Amino acid sequence: MPIQMKNIVIIIIACLFTTTVHGQSKYSFAGVLSKHLNAITHKDLAGIEATVGDSVLLIFPDGSVLKSKAKFVDMHKDWFKDSLWTMSPKILNTKETATLAYANVKYEDTTRKHDGSIASVSHTFLLLIFEKQKDGWKLIHDQNTKITAP
Repeated sequence: MPIQMKNIVIIIIACLFTTTVHGQSKYSFAGVLSKHLNAITHKDLAGIEATVGDSVLLIFPDGSVLKSKAKFVDMHKDWFKDSLWTMSPKILNTKETATLAYANVKYEDTTRKHDGSIASVSHTFLLLIFEKQKDGWKLIHDQNTKITAP
């Protein structure tokens, strides 16, 4: 194989390699879902912002609603400043089509007092709906439902 052809093959392989993260395309639904949940657990504002669509709808457990990416990001900016909480998500199931995907997640939210003791623990179901857009999968719907039954 001529040197020029080998260089082209190497470039193609390098491009394919750099678009994968742990065996998944950086634009795959599974990859974006993982990035989104990791951004929350690590309080990474830039990471979460990259996964959210412009017209995202966020519904809180109490029924209140935010209807834009700017409001979504602002809420997370304030929330991430609080160092006394941790969130542990567990993906229950997912479904993906060519243009839409969702994940049902259950998470535990633990809030601690300044002395380190636990102030509260709550459990919530989270429905995340993503839409495949020109720049990859983006969150368009985030609905939280507090679990009150044991």
